[in-house]
Amino acid sequence: MSTADIVSFFAYSILAAVIIGWFLLRNEVEIRWYGLLWAIGLFLGMLVMQRALKIEQCPPEWSDQIFFYAAIGCIIGARLGHCWFYEWHLNINHETMLGFTPQYINPYITHPLRLLDIQEGGLSSHGGAFGIITSIWILNKRTIKRGFIWIMDKLVLGICVTGACIRFGNFMNSEIYGNPTDLPWGVVFKHNGDTWASHPTQIYEMLYCLITLAILWTLMRTKQIYKYVGLIFGIFLEGIFLTRFIIEFIKLDQEAFESNFALNMGQLLSIPFIIWGIWLIYRALNNAKNSEQQLNSAT
Repeated sequence: MSTADIVSFFAYSILAAVIIGWFLLRNEVEIRWYGLLWAIGLFLGMLVMQRALKIEQCPPEWSDQIFFYAAIGCIIGARLGHCWFYEWHLNINHETMLGFTPQYINPYITHPLRLLDIQEGGLSSHGGAFGIITSIWILNKRTIKRGFIWIMDKLVLGICVTGACIRFGNFMNSEIYGNPTDLPWGVVFKHNGDTWASHPTQIYEMLYCLITLAILWTLMRTKQIYKYVGLIFGIFLEGIFLTRFIIEFIKLDQEAFESNFALNMGQLLSIPFIIWGIWLIYRALNNAKNSEQQLNSAT
């Protein structure tokens, strides 16, 4: 079975999961909104990415390969990222550790299958980002060989759509929201027993994903964008992670240990992406300027 066949099967499986999910909803069967919106996000993200690649008349099999690698990398990275970034404190008890001998062993070491138990655990968007970056780097080295940054320039449009769907899933699950607020759009998350309104930060993050998508799509449609390799990827990193860094100031900590830090885990993990985004934007603009100067000198 070719990669294209595997990806097609995967895509149709996602579509089937969406349809089945809606049937379950109509029959009042409990469904997991987060998982359903993950599936919808992956499917819609694939369509947007395919459109971005079609603009540059890329071979159809490229979109299949990129989607397959990105989806697998995202899911694996998101799960491992959550276990490492947000449950690292389970590795050792720092107060009683003597001679590198922990008081207890991380449950993921003694029961590694718990890594697959997403229902009992969680997923990390930063882990998903690391997973995508790793998988696309491997893909570029193995087959496409057009350039890692060039691929990411096309892929991030789809990631914006997927990210928006995932954040809406968080909203439907009444999770990862903000501090109490008296603003008129505050939401009372009654599912968690709250009686006060809180910042719906999931909606804020969903909106900045969609706004970033609109900006990137406009740039993608310009005729001169091919001169600025890395510009779209860089703007994506700033639009997603810089905004995430700011919004974290009004979000509740996901884990108790974060209260001991000046910045929470989401902000600390966003900093490398913000710096990388600034460098990519600078490099793209500088390279385009140098290329234009060389062209003018030659003429």
